[in-house]
Amino acid sequence: EGEIARIKIACKDDTTLTILPSSITNNRNELEDAYGDSIEIEAIIETELLQNFPNPAKDITWVPFKLSKESIVSIEIYNILGQKVKTIEAGQRKKGSYTKAKEGSAIFWDLKNEQGQRVSSGLYYYKLKLEKFSQTKAMVVGK
Repeated sequence: EGEIARIKIACKDDTTLTILPSSITNNRNELEDAYGDSIEIEAIIETELLQNFPNPAKDITWVPFKLSKESIVSIEIYNILGQKVKTIEAGQRKKGSYTKAKEGSAIFWDLKNEQGQRVSSGLYYYKLKLEKFSQTKAMVVGK
């Protein structure tokens, strides 16, 4: 699928091949002929914070991300002064892509701070936090 950057194929003889997703359908029969019927196909996903949507956010926003391994996930949101306005605990998530606007996928933010008040319009930063990983991106909150 479009979310997979590359595919790793482990073969019987301990050879590992990395190919593009569009190649897998076309080449699977050739790979099976060359390496036997015991090839394993594994999607390689790198941990990554993606751009929130919609951006600018007016009423709500979703924060998509990808995980290379199972992790406890949280998002911290900061104002332009670097003050934390909200922490969203997403809990334990399995390896995979969380890019859809639905519960259990991308992280939902209702544009409210810890006190339940809507944040003002402006530039905000959001940080994906895992045990040994963090990444930050910017978003705009509009009226």
